[in-house]
Amino acid sequence: MGEWAVIAQYDAGENHRTRVVREVTGTREQARDALWKAALSYREPVREKRRRVYRLAGGDSYLVRVNGLMSETDTVLSLAELVHDSAAGPSAEGAAVPEGPPAGQ
Repeated sequence: MGEWAVIAQYDAGENHRTRVVREVTGTREQARDALWKAALSYREPVREKRRRVYRLAGGDSYLVRVNGLMSETDTVLSLAELVHDSAAGPSAEGAAVPEGPPAGQ
């Protein structure tokens, strides 16, 4: 079991924004299910006319393109796995700070 976050990345005017859409405790497949559900519902405009969801390489990210009555929005929804939490205390080896990035899957 892992801890995951579904994150959204989008432009708001001249600023790039990242926010956590939801947090999931469970398997990667459970987190991917939450990601898919977010892709189908995130940031619905008042009058959504069309929603296109594109899966990005690796399967842990989607580009969501929503056409509203007057605008079009693009949002990238991705899955992020928690690999370090300072509130959890020192690791089992006694090191408070990891020596390097975690190995990929």
